[in-house]
Amino acid sequence: MSVAPGSVTAQRTATAHATLDTAGSATYEFDIEWDLPSPSGASAPSLVHTGSIAAVMEPGCDVVANMLERRRAAATISYDPNVRPVLITDKTRARERIEHLVSISDIVKVSDEDLRWYDPDRDPVDIARAWLSRGPAMVAVTKGAEGAFAVCAAGLVEVAARHVEVVDTVGAGDAFMAGLLDGFWSHGFLGAESRAALHAIEPDELRNVLDNAVLMSGLTVARAGADLPTRETLDRAAGVRQ
Repeated sequence: MSVAPGSVTAQRTATAHATLDTAGSATYEFDIEWDLPSPSGASAPSLVHTGSIAAVMEPGCDVVANMLERRRAAATISYDPNVRPVLITDKTRARERIEHLVSISDIVKVSDEDLRWYDPDRDPVDIARAWLSRGPAMVAVTKGAEGAFAVCAAGLVEVAARHVEVVDTVGAGDAFMAGLLDGFWSHGFLGAESRAALHAIEPDELRNVLDNAVLMSGLTVARAGADLPTRETLDRAAGVRQ
């Protein structure tokens, strides 16, 4: 979760281990305890992001949800469920938490793998549209080598994946999320004052944002570790000269 520097001191113990298969895809093992005191004295950021373990693991997840509800008056809220099934003991409760966070978020990113866990019998597009109806301005779904799509009030937008030689997939989803937020920031869509404009985003604008996210993810999986590209590297790969 991202908030103003110094505003939160998390109390947790954690170990995580990533294992790569022959194709570079990662699986994870975790040993985590998660608690979070209520923050105080924080400045007002224009964006607050959360997801994954922080958003579903008790008791810290309750503080996270409350914080998002308070911050929404001034900030864009972004959310990535990034589901870790090995840490979820109550799937029904976890689904409820995910749905609540979707309803108070402006920007939601989720993988097709997460959606198969959430509801294996429904088409990802149908789930994304159902989530959109809960309140976000857009819901983006990543599909690995098949690219990504997003739904917004103006409709459905699809983009292809970048063709790269995959070294490992560690950080792929985080890189996509970072690219997504960077794209919205570059287009002036972040901050509560821009919420109406974000909800009215046009398909071409959303496609540009998704292209940025796909590019950042592709550059990340093409090298070892969760090593996201710099602005210079991203612009060079996109053929942009500022």
